[in-house]
Parts: sequence; C-alpha cells; structure tokens
Amino acid sequence: MRARLFWFISRTAIFLYRHFPIFGPIPGSVALIRRGAGFLVIQRNDGYGLGLPGGVARPFESAEKALLREVFEETGLTVTSAELKLVFETSLLYPTRTSVFEATVEGEPRGSWEGRVVSVSLEELEHGIMKTQMPVVDYLRSGKNE
Repeated sequence: MRARLFWFISRTAIFLYRHFPIFGPIPGSVALIRRGAGFLVIQRNDGYGLGLPGGVARPFESAEKALLREVFEETGLTVTSAELKLVFETSLLYPTRTSVFEATVEGEPRGSWEGRVVSVSLEELEHGIMKTQMPVVDYLRSGKNE
C-alpha cells in the first residue's frame, strides 16, 4: 500500500512541477555510497528505476543538510562524511539542480516507502538509473572520481 501511495504522490508531483515550475530548478542532493565494487541505490517504488539515495532540499536547507536527512530517511544510514563531487542541472522530468556527494555511512541499510536499498555494479547502475541521474554515471565513467 505504501509503495502505491509513493507511486501516486511521486508521479503527481513530477507531472505538476514539469508543467508549472514556479520556483525554477528544485535543489536536491544525492549520495554516492560505495559498497565493494558497487554502489548503494534505491530500487524506486514509482517505476523510475534506480535512484541514488537523496532528494529535494527543504526551503533554506543547505545541500549537505539535505543529503544527511534524505539518506537517513531513505536508507536508515547515517552519513559520517560527505564530499561534494559534482553539481548538475537537468529538466528531463522536471527542473532540478542536483548536488552529488561521495559519502561514507554507518549503520544497516533498510528500505522506505520510496523503495528498497540494493547494491549494484556500475554497469547495472548505468542501465537502470533514472534518466535524471545519468550525469552521475557519466561522471563515474569519466574517471574524475578516482
């Protein structure tokens, strides 16, 4: 039931903001959390595929504070360190400005109403990531993250 509710809310909000972007690009933050040779991601319940843990910043919330809050809400993990690696804008689903952090976390991952936490390889990420986060895969493939 919670997955269906998330699907409905997510799809409705994206549709509305795509057509009425009254505040311009919405700021948000996502985390690159490495697990072995792969990355922790959310298998999203709204049908958009894999998403890096993170989300929309609240009004007047810094990118780093949004990252800490969103990662905990979506995964149950506590961010212990975060380094800004990339900022990009896209309007594929709706206008966004995303800050990408390389993050170290502690705790045991758990899912949320947004989806379940899974570990994937870079290849799986490339083929399954939601289109709005493809610039992160491009960044990872560029080798600038080493």
